[in-house]
Amino acid sequence: MLPPYVYCIRFVILINLGNAFLTPFCNVRTFGPRVRTFVPCQRRLTLEAHASFRTYLELSDAMGIVYNANWPLLYERTLSKRITGLDNKFISPALLGDDIEIITTAASESNDSYNCEARVNGELVNSAEVFPCRPITSSMVADFDELEIQPYHDELTSEGTLTAVSFLRYCERARTEKIGGPLSIQRGIDEGVAIVVAKLSMDISPGQRIDMSSKLTIRSRAKLRRRKMASFRHELYAMSTPDVAIASCDCTCLAMGALGRENEGVACDFLEWMI
Repeated sequence: MLPPYVYCIRFVILINLGNAFLTPFCNVRTFGPRVRTFVPCQRRLTLEAHASFRTYLELSDAMGIVYNANWPLLYERTLSKRITGLDNKFISPALLGDDIEIITTAASESNDSYNCEARVNGELVNSAEVFPCRPITSSMVADFDELEIQPYHDELTSEGTLTAVSFLRYCERARTEKIGGPLSIQRGIDEGVAIVVAKLSMDISPGQRIDMSSKLTIRSRAKLRRRKMASFRHELYAMSTPDVAIASCDCTCLAMGALGRENEGVACDFLEWMI
């Protein structure tokens, strides 16, 4: 029979071997000098989604460029979920016929916010951060233009809430009217100046059902920040609740040389009559 201290040494060796094996998989918590309990690690999940889309006419604008309001649509299709909060940066245009690769990565442990990238031939053309809606503040009390919007069934989700694509299209209409209407956009192009979206931030109140029997109003304000840059603020309201904003959008636009001009794609000054 072995001496008692030999059994003690063997016991200590077994405990140390067990700790060495379990440590990579467990967190060790100590409760007092002699009690140990092993709790499985809560590892952070990084969810990634990949998708590829070819640019058809349905995604492009009159100049054959992916329409700014369609980027959230592509991100929604990749994530398989609705977007209510978005910060979107437009780096370079994706053109008709391009194959767009989208990669989304979870940016939080709760998997409710995502980093999104869109690439064409490996080149980054668009990036966005998707997150839960931020609080929407009603900041326009004066000095704004107002445009009535008639909502339609195809612009809403099955729950009757507004989609991100529909709201950004409303904002595009409001910006166009702020400049003078579609013919003014064409006049600017004829004079060599195109207005492009550089970045935008959008929030839509989740769960806010839209009554199609009542019109919406979108309030807009524009400010020329520099000769080559303008900022737009849009807020959407239901006529039944004119003091509570349903959605908001801040958009930065640049004046660029129009297609076919010598300064095509180069920043230029806004025309005096535009803003």
